[in-house]
Amino acid sequence: MEKDNRILLSLRQTCLLLLISMTILPAAASADWTAEITSGDQLEPVYFGYTDFIYDDQITLNDEYVAAPQMNKTIMRLDDLFSKNIKSQNLVWKFSISTPPGRGTEIAWNVSSVPSNVCSVTLLINGTMVEMRDASAYRLPPGYYTGQIVVRYEPSILYVDGSSGANYTTIQDAVDAAFKGDIIIVMDGVYNETVRVTKGVTIVSENGAQNTALHAYVPPPEPGTVTVGEKKIGFEISANNVTIKGFQVYDARGTNVEGMYGGIIGLGDYCTISDNIVRNNAGGISVRGYGLQITNNTVTSNTAYGITVSGSGIVKNNTISENVGNGLSISGLSYSFIEGNRISWNSKGIFLASGMNQIAGNTIENNTYGLFFQGSTSSDFIYTNNILNNNRQVYMNSPSQTFEIRLSPPMSYRFNNRDWPPATLGNYWGRGTASGSNGVGTRAYTIPYQSRPYVVDKYPLVGYWDNGVIGTP
Repeated sequence: MEKDNRILLSLRQTCLLLLISMTILPAAASADWTAEITSGDQLEPVYFGYTDFIYDDQITLNDEYVAAPQMNKTIMRLDDLFSKNIKSQNLVWKFSISTPPGRGTEIAWNVSSVPSNVCSVTLLINGTMVEMRDASAYRLPPGYYTGQIVVRYEPSILYVDGSSGANYTTIQDAVDAAFKGDIIIVMDGVYNETVRVTKGVTIVSENGAQNTALHAYVPPPEPGTVTVGEKKIGFEISANNVTIKGFQVYDARGTNVEGMYGGIIGLGDYCTISDNIVRNNAGGISVRGYGLQITNNTVTSNTAYGITVSGSGIVKNNTISENVGNGLSISGLSYSFIEGNRISWNSKGIFLASGMNQIAGNTIENNTYGLFFQGSTSSDFIYTNNILNNNRQVYMNSPSQTFEIRLSPPMSYRFNNRDWPPATLGNYWGRGTASGSNGVGTRAYTIPYQSRPYVVDKYPLVGYWDNGVIGTP
């Protein structure tokens, strides 16, 4: 290894020398990292190993260590990560050590030769985070400690152009070549492929969904093989921290092994799906995970559902229209925000089968059902929505009792060119459904079922809600 590709970390004390030596190469290099820790005293490491960064711990490798090392002997070694098929922009090396009683330890290092494509080298120990480029030593009191060395690369940018004007001609080839954390920029054109995203990368079109399309496609089988049925999926996600942005996705009608189908589907936490047009598929967007962000998409004319989510996250500012099944399905989604969506001309506007979500500022109109509750009660907060002209404004499949909608906490708003103090706000149900001088109805709005009150909104709005403003009746 070249000398200027090395990081030297030394742990010094009168009777203790702990040396960590890491050889660092660019992320794209086909080589390994090595780390050795030697001791000038009797130390007992409990653990030393490598894991993928932050939320993705699917791979865990524990490398060799000596439980009771002799003085000046290697006690830990971490090596050969690339031969173990590790592809990541961020690495974490974990270790545990005990220092001799009654003596402190100074940890010292020199990272001046770290390659430029490494954006940070951080030591985390004793509850302290030290950026090793900004300091050269840290004093460690006596005791037992667990620590981490976190190395983060700058992401690489890969370009895709179907006309051979970039690094790759298919999106899938770029995904296969990428490391976790990389950015893939797709140039204008129609890409006839199915893209399986198996690592945490960002895939973004250069000029937006109007100019870049993914036509879900699976190549025909080899001659002489038997075709059972061609399965087509647009983007299929099976990793955390994935971003899909700025694509038009159509003609996806296949199903994956989890039974999911649609233009953009997948399983993964902290994924972002934004600014896409998902049309004319069996289903639109279907994702399961936590920390999801589904924003600014247009999902239309799919033969089943529009958007279905399970887990937790934000579903915001999407246009969901003319889907044969549910517009937006919320199943197993909790502590999430459903805001600012326009949902129209679907079978069910919003299908609710979970609770403790905030559903606010949406326009739900001209659906067969506006709000469809899969159960007799709901713990969701539902307020400042415009629920208009649906064949059934609200429907519950097992209405055992009168259901009172949970409304907003007190919030400020504007009505009739005036700012009003915080008040509990309900929803707007259409012209003539409420009246009140402050923009909030003086009587509850009820939807009857079998000649009795069915759904109750105690504080209905007198006019259309638009970003903090109640319109005049």
